[in-house]
Amino acid sequence: MKLSRIVIHPIKSLDGMEVPEAEISALGALRHDREWALVDAQGNYINAKRHPRLHSVRATFDPACTEVVLSAPEFASAQFSLNDSKRIEAWLSQALEQPVQLMRDSQQGFPDDLEANGPTITTQASLDLIASWFGLNREETSRRFRTNLEIEGAPAFWEDRLFTLEGSVVPFEIGKIAFQGINPCQRCAVPARDTRTGESIPGFQKRFTEERRRSLPAWSDSSRFDHFYRFALNTRVVPGQMGKRLRVGDPVRLPGLKA
Repeated sequence: MKLSRIVIHPIKSLDGMEVPEAEISALGALRHDREWALVDAQGNYINAKRHPRLHSVRATFDPACTEVVLSAPEFASAQFSLNDSKRIEAWLSQALEQPVQLMRDSQQGFPDDLEANGPTITTQASLDLIASWFGLNREETSRRFRTNLEIEGAPAFWEDRLFTLEGSVVPFEIGKIAFQGINPCQRCAVPARDTRTGESIPGFQKRFTEERRRSLPAWSDSSRFDHFYRFALNTRVVPGQMGKRLRVGDPVRLPGLKA
């Protein structure tokens, strides 16, 4: 088993970017992943779950994550320094038709799970199986679920091996980085929607739940599924990993357990 793909999302809820390697920050996040977030006038996240217009916004980042090009239907594309928050806010406020503020946290970012703020993980086989349920391809399925790390050489839902009873963790390594597997990630309405158009697949959550229950591997701890609309692994990075790098091709090791 090896790490086959790394994806970071510099601005939470906007497009991700595939990178060949990623550095671990002081608080255990991938450097630049969800480093910025969009919030409304009340300080709430602006995300596609509550603001479907966000699906129409495209974001392309330079390799160093210092600049972004934004575009949307009926709006000319524009290039910005990520330090120029006022211009980005003005452009997005027009495109989304509401006031937008750009927040930054360069150490932890803005993870969905503050208790498990490490990168999310799945296998290519899991993505392929889910894609087959809905007539999608792996790339679109990956964009819908926005997982940071993808593993090849493992069966579908192998990542379910990496959590156990509530309150316990599963140690594992990718390259030189030590992780703890925490829990299966609870999903929202966004994976049902086309990542480019926002068009939703009718009955997506119900179908996903049925198929996930039916295909749950023997190694998966069913006690962690209060419902089966859960997919991918939430993690923590073991303290002391700051500055180390994950690289595509790094081996994945789970001590004492065969693949």
